[in-house]
Amino acid sequence: ERVSSGLVSPGQVEIVHREADAYRAMGDLKNANEREEYAYHVLKQAYATYDHNQLPGVYRLAQWYSSTNNLYAARALYQRSIDILTANGRGGTPEAIPALEGLATTYKQERFPPYYLSSTATTGPGFTGTSQFEAPITIGDYPRGEQALQQIVQIHRDNGDQPVKVAEAVLDLADWYLLFDRPRRATPLYDFAYDLLTEVEAVDAADYFAQPRLLHFPAPSDPR
Repeated sequence: ERVSSGLVSPGQVEIVHREADAYRAMGDLKNANEREEYAYHVLKQAYATYDHNQLPGVYRLAQWYSSTNNLYAARALYQRSIDILTANGRGGTPEAIPALEGLATTYKQERFPPYYLSSTATTGPGFTGTSQFEAPITIGDYPRGEQALQQIVQIHRDNGDQPVKVAEAVLDLADWYLLFDRPRRATPLYDFAYDLLTEVEAVDAADYFAQPRLLHFPAPSDPR
């Protein structure tokens, strides 16, 4: 592919991703990370800065970083996804929801890690990779995560989505407020979501809310 189409031909990206999948299956996270980052590098070289064709690769690397607990690098890429969508007039559309959800998740997991850390630990389980990006890293900007969840609710409402989808987005925002110890903002949203679900014949709102929902319970780190 490189010989036929050039060193930065986007046609090689699928092959490189398959390499990364193979390394990951073998437990070789270092080489898997190198392949994931190389595929992203190729797309950056092949397309213009805000070309929509970059999005699949940006999402893929963001999800990889999230899965290996490299939250800050993942955050930079989710923000880049939003920037690309905004530059193409799609920032307020349903297409932006995965990027907004990913961005909010990085802030949530920064404050509420999915694993326990000892008092002497500096990183959690997983492989952090190199994550060298030109964008500045934002730390502790939790209102940005809140705003992302608010945007998702607004997109669903503007798009005229079904009450269940709107209610699920509202519940995510309510859960955020509850986790961050703001029950006065969470409770009205739970009430609103309950009212939305009562409008759906196929959903028993009372039964739905009767089931406990675990919001945060970090797992212990690998004993090895």
